[in-house]
Amino acid sequence: MTSMLSDSWLRRASRQAGEEQRGRRRRERFLIAGVLTAALSLGLAGPWVASAGALTLTTPYPVMAVQPGQTATLAVNVANPDVARVDLSIAEAPEGWVVSLRGAGKEVSAIYADPQSPPALELRVDVPTDAAKGDYKVVVRATGAGAQLDLPLTLRVTQEASGGTSLQTDFTTLRGPSDAAFRFSIDLQNAAPDERTYNIAGQGPEGWKVSLLPAGAERETPSLTVQGDGSQRLNLEVTPAADTPAGSYPVTVTATGGGEKAGLDLTIEVTGTYDLVLTTPDERLNADIKGGGSTRVPLVVQNNGTGPLQGVSFSATPPTDWKVAFDPQTIDVLDAGEEATVTAVFTPAGNAIAGDYAVSLSARADQAMANTDLRVTVTTSTWWGIVGVVLIAVALGGLLLVFRRWGHR
Repeated sequence: MTSMLSDSWLRRASRQAGEEQRGRRRRERFLIAGVLTAALSLGLAGPWVASAGALTLTTPYPVMAVQPGQTATLAVNVANPDVARVDLSIAEAPEGWVVSLRGAGKEVSAIYADPQSPPALELRVDVPTDAAKGDYKVVVRATGAGAQLDLPLTLRVTQEASGGTSLQTDFTTLRGPSDAAFRFSIDLQNAAPDERTYNIAGQGPEGWKVSLLPAGAERETPSLTVQGDGSQRLNLEVTPAADTPAGSYPVTVTATGGGEKAGLDLTIEVTGTYDLVLTTPDERLNADIKGGGSTRVPLVVQNNGTGPLQGVSFSATPPTDWKVAFDPQTIDVLDAGEEATVTAVFTPAGNAIAGDYAVSLSARADQAMANTDLRVTVTTSTWWGIVGVVLIAVALGGLLLVFRRWGHR
């Protein structure tokens, strides 16, 4: 009996000790919660924690260094002891900056704060490429659970942001005709200490072919990995659309990875294609000229390219002692798709006999040239024909007189 009473007393003592221990733990948790609430209400937790009642809005990175043209992402936490809808917005952002709150990879404007499963949120900031150095303020606002909170953040724009991603090239502008292929060599640099995987893309005007691939690769790839504190050479090849007019055209390259986005703006100056043609109005490369004088032969010069031709001049390689002149001698500008008429003045040599002759004609501009061979047929003049007929008539008349005189004997 004594043993049974002793066991019962021990069990009651043990239960009483356990209840006292659990009570002490509850009192400790309440004390910690009270201290934290007091700290939040007094602002002792720092500007990166916003609190109103039980609703809190926090971030682990209240100040972040960024680079112009970079995309920065910051984690944002919304907490409430009960499940409640919380509306989110960007209350303040620098002019020209693109700032959004994202969840599950998409832009969001409201969440349900669940203490058992807090939603994962991030603030995404696209820094303009022309952003000047300095500190910029972004304010995230949360409204719900009977409260409204503002969380101020500071983005510090520097050219040397640690862990940055950058795209660099020696030449940002290339110039040439529209039928050429333009090639850029680009370095993708990862200044972060850890390895990063980047999505890379190139974009040009509509209808242009843009190929971006790692150096040494034979095929394009949408992503690549760059070692920490390393770089990767990229080859960008751009082929303009057929018959692209002369002008300046933008091409962009982007690399996104590790929560950052780097961009590179390039320019291609298309000078147009140059195609010069020299022919005749009926495109028959022959002409008849008369001996003993000058003959004017019309020619047509055409610009079948997409760029203007400057300073078109003309020349000829005629037979010995011939002369060939042009009217006009030069054309200052021949615009794309246009044609002009030029007159070639042929003066054969004085002793040129009737027959066919080959004369080489040339049209030359600053950007292109054209050659054509013209078959020239020399015919005797009408005057010499008349003289020949008269001589023949005189000869026949003389023979007739001779036959008459001597025919009677």
